[in-house]
Amino acid sequence: MKRLCVVFILLLAVFACEEDDKNVPLFIQLISEDSSVVIDPSGTSAFFTISAAGGAVVFKLNTNITEGITVYSEGNTWCDASLSGDVFVVSVSKLIGEEERSCKMQILYGTEVKATISIMQTVAPRLALSKEEVRFSDGGGSEQVMIRTNQAKWEVINEASWLTTEKKDTVLTLTAVPNNSGEELTATVTVKAGEGMDAIEAVITVIQSSGSMILEYTLPLAEATIKLPFENTFKATVDWGDGTKEEYDLFINPLSTPAPTHTYAKKGVYYVSISGTAEKIYSVLGYTTEMNSYITGVKQWGNLGLTSLEDGFFANSNLKYIADNPGNAFTEVVSFKNAFKNCVALEAVPAGLFKNCAKLEDVSFCFTGCTSLTEFPEGLFKDCPAITNFGSFSSSNTALLSIPADLFAYSPEALSFSNVFSTCTALTEIPGDLFKNSTKATKFDYCFYGCKKLERVPAGLYANCAAATTFISAFFGCEALEIVEEGVFTNCTAVTSYKWLFANCKQLKTVPVNIFDNSRGVTDFSGTLRDCESLTGESPYTRIGEVKVHLYERSMYTTDFTAPKNYSTCFRNCTRLSDYATIEASYVNWTK
Repeated sequence: MKRLCVVFILLLAVFACEEDDKNVPLFIQLISEDSSVVIDPSGTSAFFTISAAGGAVVFKLNTNITEGITVYSEGNTWCDASLSGDVFVVSVSKLIGEEERSCKMQILYGTEVKATISIMQTVAPRLALSKEEVRFSDGGGSEQVMIRTNQAKWEVINEASWLTTEKKDTVLTLTAVPNNSGEELTATVTVKAGEGMDAIEAVITVIQSSGSMILEYTLPLAEATIKLPFENTFKATVDWGDGTKEEYDLFINPLSTPAPTHTYAKKGVYYVSISGTAEKIYSVLGYTTEMNSYITGVKQWGNLGLTSLEDGFFANSNLKYIADNPGNAFTEVVSFKNAFKNCVALEAVPAGLFKNCAKLEDVSFCFTGCTSLTEFPEGLFKDCPAITNFGSFSSSNTALLSIPADLFAYSPEALSFSNVFSTCTALTEIPGDLFKNSTKATKFDYCFYGCKKLERVPAGLYANCAAATTFISAFFGCEALEIVEEGVFTNCTAVTSYKWLFANCKQLKTVPVNIFDNSRGVTDFSGTLRDCESLTGESPYTRIGEVKVHLYERSMYTTDFTAPKNYSTCFRNCTRLSDYATIEASYVNWTK
């Protein structure tokens, strides 16, 4: 009897256990060792943030469900999941766009949601600087760099004792103390934004000049002798770059007291440092072609108190680069005439070369013959309000491809633009506003002469040049020129000579008939439009009431025009003009 009771009790216990197992709820709990994952205490809800690079996050499922687990993720293709045993992996693809995105994954048993995982993917970190290089003069100063980032925080790392940094909102201010070390100083400032996977950084290189000019000489042979390019007052210490230093106190005159020279025992590249004061850079009289070929670069302008660079590096045929101006190199300089003329190897003009050149008056022939230059930077003369002479500033620059529209905009005192851009044979286009502020200029002779690829003269090019008096040989021989647009010479009321204007432009097809309407005092039309054999339509005329007065008829209307004195060959070979027969029959001297 006792044995039967025991068996019954055991059977009852087994039956009770089976009933308890059937009543245990099915569950899934999320477990992850990834530090980016936040899981609620119940284990049924998790959240993580992932960077734009994407990646995978691993979970382990604590569950009493052996089969039938599925995953649902609504409306996205960039978030996926896989389940192998109790290992659950969420994979997120790379984010290309500029907006963050999110999704929610549901882990299901049948239709019942057992757990959820929420994912937020952030955009790629962005960090951009308005400047990657900052230059200071030896006198120091402050410069601002704009910081653009999509990260909430950014910081600055700077270890240079001579440089301080201050950050405010999106602006980083760099301040350099005066440099009295005698050496150029360089610092690296690192800007960091974001944290962890979103961390990003950028570097600003900061350079402070020493006040010394540094010239690069490349000597092809041993025992080569160089001569420093200076004239007039010269009181300086020269470090010749080979271990030799000398001090000078001279008034250099090419005819009586030559500039310092130095002979090098070995060939090679030498950096010559000049510290002190010098009045003028000069390299013409007393300088041989060989001497002038040795300078290959200006590494640093320094602060020598210069007043002139006239003929400074004239025909220095191997001068390949020149340094930017930190701001105090040329504050007293009045002339850059011929400064880099025929420097055929010079490849670029620094944007700040003429910084703080408020006294500069003459840049004539400055870059003439620099056949390796392809462009001039915008704002080149923005600190040069006193320039009066741009004559031949740029001519025979055969590689020049473009002209910035504001090149002359900041120099309203300019009087001469003769020969600017003449024989710039690669130039194809002229900005329409190039001479917008040149209201005092009088001379435009040989402007764009021989620009063989120029196709169009833009509307209103000289419209504001009311003081202009001569355009002799402007656009002469522009072989590809086809169109002259309206209003090019509007308000040019003071012009007396259009001699050889547009002459030999054999592809020129059209010229506005009113092109010379307001230039009524012109006395010289000789060669104007000569050999423009493709020119069609009627020759230029001005309406006086209902009457068309052509150029060749102006002498009959002296109340309205000054009678032209010189007009030979004006319309030579312009046989396609609709009134050419009239010109040839009654005004033959205008054709030969």
